[in-house]
Amino acid sequence: MSIPLPASRHTVENSDTSVKVTLPSKRSLVYVLWFCLWLFGWGYMVYAILYIPILMYQVIEAGKTTAPETQIGGGLIVMGVFLLIFLLALLAMGVVVIYAFFWLIAGKEIIEADLKVLKVSRQIFSWKRTSEYSANEVKDLRANPTQFMSGPMKSFRKLLGLDGTIAFDYGAKTFRFGLEIEEAEAKQIIFAIKKGLP
Repeated sequence: MSIPLPASRHTVENSDTSVKVTLPSKRSLVYVLWFCLWLFGWGYMVYAILYIPILMYQVIEAGKTTAPETQIGGGLIVMGVFLLIFLLALLAMGVVVIYAFFWLIAGKEIIEADLKVLKVSRQIFSWKRTSEYSANEVKDLRANPTQFMSGPMKSFRKLLGLDGTIAFDYGAKTFRFGLEIEEAEAKQIIFAIKKGLP
């Protein structure tokens, strides 16, 4: 029994002067459900932490009505500072996960090549971040799978755009794109892009 031919995720648009490759993010129902569950728990934690100052205010007000008036100790201030730091860290984690969630459901990489420039864009809905490179300085465009890496470090590298199967040298630095693609598809994309470069 022969194995069915795997389909490519990317699409290629050719014109007389340029090539455009669109690579949608790798979608997974399991990851979507996991992100939804994580964001629900995160939202509940943020709500709980934001509710604590209200409780602290109610304790302070209740302390003013007692005889003699209750003095607010330094422990309450320390607890407030700790909760503020924890809340900021929690909000930062949430921003990263929200970005990853939107990338998962609507993200795509757009690679455009012509005789003057190589553009690599990451787009989520209408928000787009583009890096432009002089086409004459793009050297050694190659499929270069990253070494095995798992856990938070791999996710962090992917979010920053440091991870990718396609690499090229630009001056004294190596840049990458082509998130979560196999080496065979990376070679197909490179073949298409090279048609647009000088």
